[in-house]
Amino acid sequence: MEQQKKPLISIGMIFRDDIRSIERCLKALQPLRDAVPCELVMADTGSVDGSRAIADKYADNVIDFEWINDFSAARNAVMDECSGKWLLVIDTDEYLRSDSDLQEITNFLDSADIQGYNLATVTIRNHSSYDMDADYSDFMGIRLLRMSLGVRYQGALHEQWSIPAGQNRTAALSGIVFDHDGYVELGTNSAKGKKKRERNIKLLREKLLKDPKSLLIRLQFIESGGMEEDFMDQLRHAVRMVKRKVPSWDKFGPAIVRYAVDVAVARSLPELEEWVDMAYEMFPESMYTRLDVEYAMFACSWNKKNYADCVERGERYLQAMEDFRAGKDPTARVYSVLKMASPIQEQGVKIVLASACAYEKKMERALELLAGLDYHILSGKQTMDLLKSAQEVHFRSELDTAPLITAVWEGITGPKPSQKQADHRTKVFNWISTLPFQADNRKREKETEAFCRYAYTLYLPLKGKSEIGNGAEIMELEDASSLEAALRRVEDWNALPIEALAHALERGVRFPLSGKPLPIEEMEGLTKRLAKDDEEFYSLALRQAQDTPSGWQELTWVRGMMIAAVRVFGWEKQLDADREEEAERHVDRGLSLARAFARTERAFISRYYAPETWEEENIRVLPPMHRFGWYCAQAFDALNQGDFGGCVKRLRAGLDSYQDVAKMVEFLLDRVAEMEKVSRIAGAPPELAELANQVQAMLARFAPGDPAVEELKKSPAYRQVAWMIDEPSSIYGKIPQ
Repeated sequence: MEQQKKPLISIGMIFRDDIRSIERCLKALQPLRDAVPCELVMADTGSVDGSRAIADKYADNVIDFEWINDFSAARNAVMDECSGKWLLVIDTDEYLRSDSDLQEITNFLDSADIQGYNLATVTIRNHSSYDMDADYSDFMGIRLLRMSLGVRYQGALHEQWSIPAGQNRTAALSGIVFDHDGYVELGTNSAKGKKKRERNIKLLREKLLKDPKSLLIRLQFIESGGMEEDFMDQLRHAVRMVKRKVPSWDKFGPAIVRYAVDVAVARSLPELEEWVDMAYEMFPESMYTRLDVEYAMFACSWNKKNYADCVERGERYLQAMEDFRAGKDPTARVYSVLKMASPIQEQGVKIVLASACAYEKKMERALELLAGLDYHILSGKQTMDLLKSAQEVHFRSELDTAPLITAVWEGITGPKPSQKQADHRTKVFNWISTLPFQADNRKREKETEAFCRYAYTLYLPLKGKSEIGNGAEIMELEDASSLEAALRRVEDWNALPIEALAHALERGVRFPLSGKPLPIEEMEGLTKRLAKDDEEFYSLALRQAQDTPSGWQELTWVRGMMIAAVRVFGWEKQLDADREEEAERHVDRGLSLARAFARTERAFISRYYAPETWEEENIRVLPPMHRFGWYCAQAFDALNQGDFGGCVKRLRAGLDSYQDVAKMVEFLLDRVAEMEKVSRIAGAPPELAELANQVQAMLARFAPGDPAVEELKKSPAYRQVAWMIDEPSSIYGKIPQ
């Protein structure tokens, strides 16, 4: 009976002030402790934050160990207290995943004696964020040791067991996975990250002084010392040591050269080509070369738009991933992290590779790559890249992309790995999928030699499933009644591509739809989105204002369109004299907008407010834009009657009531002044007009700077007709009706 109680595994841990993670770590171990006879032995190296109380609650044995800047010493103190047949070592910022294959470790323990294993690796998943929903890299760490070997830890930092030659037969327990978030801040400038980094670097420098020929310590420095001033010197020295094939070059060399290539790419170093060749020549079968180095060069080719080379390298990377999963290069991830060996990174390569294939006209392969993704594990960035790639394939080919986009939508909206991640992916989807609806992008696609169809039509299969799909359907319709029926299916106007609504309005759909009223704030949101395409928006707004609104909803909508138009119009825009035709269009549009605004405001105010509110003494109780609208309507009444002075007076009163319309008022005052001058000229006696023509003819004989011009301007004849000489351009000669 006593024999059955003896633990098969001793779980050994050291900790200090780990209150953030310790309980999460210890709770996560419970399934293992239930599956296998275990004991938990922990050493506290000086906690003051409550971590010790948590450890006491979960551990079978907690000892005190005075910290002496030596991780091996602390680990060995824990080993001295362990009684299990095997020792499993983890840290408090590592959490056994709930989906780990505990049967795998049970099978290993049952067969280890027969197969002669003394060690086993587990997967340590290093996450880049505390919520663990971003990128990560996996590392195969030797964490399980047969205690009867009698080995001890060595090394003050990145401590390791010193395994006798011939005793290092190791099993890989890839299904036992520990999430690790201890490196999240290590590469940042946070106080915690800086403190941890300084501690590690100090210990590593001490180790280098004692053992400068150790490639292991060089590798550890490279992994931890990226922010050190002498980092590049240390890196180059380590590469030279590998090239000379110093002891253990074959173990640690692949990872060192991989880091060298990464740094050369990031810093545009001249050694890049040399180090890449070194990786392929010295370590052609290593996964550090076939995955990490290949990925680095794959990314380089993509950034240089060398798509043919990008395709070649991407395919080699994917083949290496298949070999990696099949167990080739069993030492991969034992000596260092494989940076590009996770499913997330593989998916990223497939997405970019699909785009490169599209540019190389390998459309079937591009579609195959995108269809083979696991959409449930996509990050937001990968969702964005996937959609861009799918859009490229779609508009450049006639391939059936409906199954792809349907599967993508169902995958990214599924609550895996969490509803939070699904919501984030959906938000990214709704953003990226609206881009091909934009006029500039449609124009770019149409001008592309490989153009087959607009990219927005990729989303047609999502009709009725998302507003993006509904928007794609609307863009393909022309008949007003069909467009209205399609618009009635819209539930979330904010998610509908605004170009779809603009298309429907341009085809004559009356909006808002009867029976589907909208609150005023939602109308204003839509008009603001429409107004971003200012050139098209002005014409659209004027078209909406031409029709007499049939009810409150339509009147409120037109009011919102006109207010948005006058807010974004370039009232202060100055055009060169040699652009007369453009200037004429600009002035005509401005006057038309101002008149339509005044007409709409009159209709809205007269229906919305009590008559006594319109009286002069009460007008200031109206909101600012309505106050100005009331004065603006009166100004145009005066202008239509030829009362230029009255028009100016009402415009200035409107400006006094609302200063934010100063640029619009200045524009209108300039136009009124020009109109008045034209009117005065038209009403002048014929003999005065003849005199003005004679004076102009005389002025035309001289250059502008000629002294004769100044003398002529002093004459009584010139002074009599001076106001008529600078006759305005014909663009000001019209009084809009």
